[in-house]
Amino acid sequence: MLRTLHAILNNSLKYMNYNGMTREEFVRTFGPEQLDKYKSVPRTPTFVMEDTINNKAQIALTSTPYEPPRCRQRTRKRFQKQYEQPVVQEKKLEHKPEPIITINHLASMISLLKSFKEYVSNNSSNFNCVLNINSISSYNTLVNVCDAICITLYSDHSNMLEKVHNFKTSENILLVNAVISEDFDTVKLNQQSYKYDIVSNCIKHEDYNVLPSELPYRLNTASIDTLKKVNNFMIIKNYSNFNTKARFLLTAKNLQYDLLIIEPYYNKGHYFTASDIEFMKYKKGNKLNRRLVYAYLDMSNLHTQSKFYNEAFMENETVKYWTEEWKDTLFARGEGSIADYFIKSGYDGVFIDNIKE
Repeated sequence: MLRTLHAILNNSLKYMNYNGMTREEFVRTFGPEQLDKYKSVPRTPTFVMEDTINNKAQIALTSTPYEPPRCRQRTRKRFQKQYEQPVVQEKKLEHKPEPIITINHLASMISLLKSFKEYVSNNSSNFNCVLNINSISSYNTLVNVCDAICITLYSDHSNMLEKVHNFKTSENILLVNAVISEDFDTVKLNQQSYKYDIVSNCIKHEDYNVLPSELPYRLNTASIDTLKKVNNFMIIKNYSNFNTKARFLLTAKNLQYDLLIIEPYYNKGHYFTASDIEFMKYKKGNKLNRRLVYAYLDMSNLHTQSKFYNEAFMENETVKYWTEEWKDTLFARGEGSIADYFIKSGYDGVFIDNIKE
């Protein structure tokens, strides 16, 4: 029995705190043969079952004097002041204004349009580019970056049409898009345009969201396969008056215009598909009465839900067309670009609008 108790005590010595035993008390309790395991520790009022080496509370009692509660706050502040790291005040950097980058908008646009036309010409043999401008004075500068020029007139239509006529030659193709009031005489303007060999279109709603019910001027029953055969055209870039895409497609199919210029983005991130474009290419569904369908391309704005939208080339809801990111999105990256979508979807060409003239 005594031997068993000695064995248990012998195995437990290294786990016990001896509560500050003196050397003599240790020998009387465990015997002299265990003296090599004796460790002198301070005496505490409690018996702690823990390793003596880690008993930091006992050492703290001998090294930290007792303080009444009213003095502890002062002591805490004194220690914080002693050990806290000095606050390094950051030097205020002088704000230097960013250098003003002057952009030659017209030169950048011309370069972009030339590269765009070159790309679509190399990837599609029958794809044409029509450029819409608002100022006649820009004609000579921009005529060589596209296949045809369209001039939008907002006022003084008859006199402005006279000025447009001065640029007409036997080789070039000129279109006029006249934004008119409700009581405007469209017949007179169309007759004047026909006399000058200019293709005209009259639009009463600048939102371009209403499809006319009347027949177009100079109705053409022939099949249209080139821009030179076009007698009339219609621009549609707002589909708010149509509940569904199917309703719009049926309405557009029944139009008798030789050239339909449509906004490719329909709504909620959806674009017209290749089958949609093919469906609109035939007047009233007649396979013998083909027409042209062009994509409308706004060079200054892009819908936020568009699959081509990227913050990298947007600023204040306007396209920064001089950036490499926009150039890549427009055509430079090839697969997946806007131009790639136009060609693969079966558009016959593109109508480019809102350029910096």
